[in-house]
Amino acid sequence: MGNHMTGMVFWKAGTLACSTALQVAAAQPCLLLVDTSTEVPRIYAADPTHTQPVLNLTVNDRRREVPLPRTLEAGRTVAVR
Repeated sequence: MGNHMTGMVFWKAGTLACSTALQVAAAQPCLLLVDTSTEVPRIYAADPTHTQPVLNLTVNDRRREVPLPRTLEAGRTVAVR
C-alpha cells in the first residue's frame, strides 16, 4: 500500500503531470486533491479566492467545467465529476 493522494496548488493557470498516466491543467487558481487509489482517479477542488463560479480543468485531455459553491459556501471543496 502506498500513498495515493496528491495535493496541488495552482497560483495561476498551469499544468502538472502527476505521473505518466495523469496530467491535470487548471485554467485559474485553485486547490486540488487527487486520489489515485482507484482505477479512475477521484479529484476534489476548491477555490481559495472565493470568487470563481466555475473551475475549468483538463484531466488527461478531457475538459471539465466544475461548478463551484457561491455566497456562504464559497471556498468549500467539491468532488469533480
